[in-house]
Amino acid sequence: MPVRLRKINKPNISDTVIEQIVELFLSGKVKVGDRLPSESELAEQVGVGRNSIREAMKVLQVLGIVERRQGDGSYISERMQVPFETILFPLVKRIKTPQEMLELREVIELGILELVIHRATEEDFNKLEKIIQKQEQYLSLPQIPLEEAVRVDMSFHTSIIDITRNDAVSQLGGIIMRIFQNAMGKHIETKEGLEQAIKAHRAILQALRSRDIVAARDEIVKSLEVWKSYIRIING
Repeated sequence: MPVRLRKINKPNISDTVIEQIVELFLSGKVKVGDRLPSESELAEQVGVGRNSIREAMKVLQVLGIVERRQGDGSYISERMQVPFETILFPLVKRIKTPQEMLELREVIELGILELVIHRATEEDFNKLEKIIQKQEQYLSLPQIPLEEAVRVDMSFHTSIIDITRNDAVSQLGGIIMRIFQNAMGKHIETKEGLEQAIKAHRAILQALRSRDIVAARDEIVKSLEVWKSYIRIING
């Protein structure tokens, strides 16, 4: 069955395009891995300019809902998952830029610190240590396995979020990290990027082990500064 969108009469055109594509996914009319119509086809279907379609597709890529395959168009991302993401879609669809995404991540990571400091166990610390050791193993390889390295990097942060023992916080934090991973993961492709991540993770873990909330906050802020600098570079 061909993918078709409705004509748009609302003022916020790109948001409405985004909503329609998500609705198609939720209704089962498109599935993970399905190819979407071209920008020109979508523009004709909904009666808007290609710039509006292009803007909507960029947001969907940042959110990890759509992935663009070079020379082959746009597809529903293999990473797209249904349950909690769709409940939070009205929130996450408002993330328009990497900067906004990073700010939301900062709010989550700093906001949970008190819970993490009070609830962390030695088992939690050991889990974080194993993740760092896994990252260190990649440094000895001739080529870093990008996708796996990014996944392991994000697992360090989601594991810290899980220490809150709060399912809602864990799910929200997990979504934010997946969005971040989809949009920014290429930074860790280099050996230098991986070394920076390992150094930051070791400093964060040491602060958590010491139950030092001030030090933990400082180390997280420092680690996010690396991303802020990177965003400034890619934004010119």
